[in-house]
Amino acid sequence: MIYGIIGNVGNLYSLDTTLVNVAGGNETQHGLYDYEGTQDEFTKNAAMENIKSLFGVSEIPGAAEIIAPVAPASAPAETAAAGAPEETAALPEKPAKSFYVGPRIGLGVSDDGIEFGGGLEVQFNHLSFIALLNGDGYAGGISYYLHPQGNSPFLALAASYYDAENHGVDEIGRIYGVLLGYRINLGNYMKKDFASHINARIGLGAGYVNWDQTEPDLSDGEQDKDEEIIPIFEVSLGYLF
Repeated sequence: MIYGIIGNVGNLYSLDTTLVNVAGGNETQHGLYDYEGTQDEFTKNAAMENIKSLFGVSEIPGAAEIIAPVAPASAPAETAAAGAPEETAALPEKPAKSFYVGPRIGLGVSDDGIEFGGGLEVQFNHLSFIALLNGDGYAGGISYYLHPQGNSPFLALAASYYDAENHGVDEIGRIYGVLLGYRINLGNYMKKDFASHINARIGLGAGYVNWDQTEPDLSDGEQDKDEEIIPIFEVSLGYLF
């Protein structure tokens, strides 16, 4: 049996081999090969030269074909590292969407009654514009969402105009208000593709209303007008894509 030890200090490399008589349990021959230079040159020549030293010969016919080069102790780690699969660079994350548009329907509630309307919402980042209308008038508002996507509290400035019959008398009015509310995204609660597009808004605030009757009140024959502060409430449902 032959065993060997490889050593390395700086650019000095050494291969020490010993031939052991297994049956007798003793070392029978010893060979040492030292080389000063590069690791590649040592790897190329070490096996052949050490075998010559071990057996005391100057040439080994055909040995280059049957003896594999001996690599220094550090070679396996380098070989393993070289054979390791290359790590692929992580793909950059897709940027979050910033623009949304879609239909919205909702209810506007005040102390005078409930109005239903439909329209459009356009959102860019934190800001949103909503326009709703029905047969009696129209309304619009600008909202600021604390979070552009998903559930989010919001602050809204709203304005509306109406021309409708109120208590039997035709009336026109203008309402300007501020609301605080919360948007709930259905996708947070349902794992469906369509659910992430649907959201509901609930808001509560106060509004300034300026109204005028356009015909005499039958009770006193006069056309009344007034200005007042009223509570306003919003519930709406939207689909944004």
